[in-house]
Amino acid sequence: MITQLVIAIALMLLLFSILILLPFIANRKSHLDQRRRNQLNHDLYDIRLKEVEADLARGVVSDQQSIVAELQYNLLDDIDEQPQLKNNNNKILWLPGIIFFSSLV
Repeated sequence: MITQLVIAIALMLLLFSILILLPFIANRKSHLDQRRRNQLNHDLYDIRLKEVEADLARGVVSDQQSIVAELQYNLLDDIDEQPQLKNNNNKILWLPGIIFFSSLV
């Protein structure tokens, strides 16, 4: 009877530990995806900027400043820093649960 109770408590502790760690793992993955997407946007901006400079040298483009301004606007529009700030606040919400869990053990 006591063995079953110990096994049940151990399984509940394992399940609760997994539930606590799951959002942190998912957040880390989304953060890495966000960084990769931002890096790709920067790389595409640099490539397009070089293309504009090459077009300017060939005489195809007449108004370089407006094109560069549009590229910068598009880059700022594509890069979004707000979800990172929002996700970091979610970690604080788990703190009371972790403290409560620690006090039970």
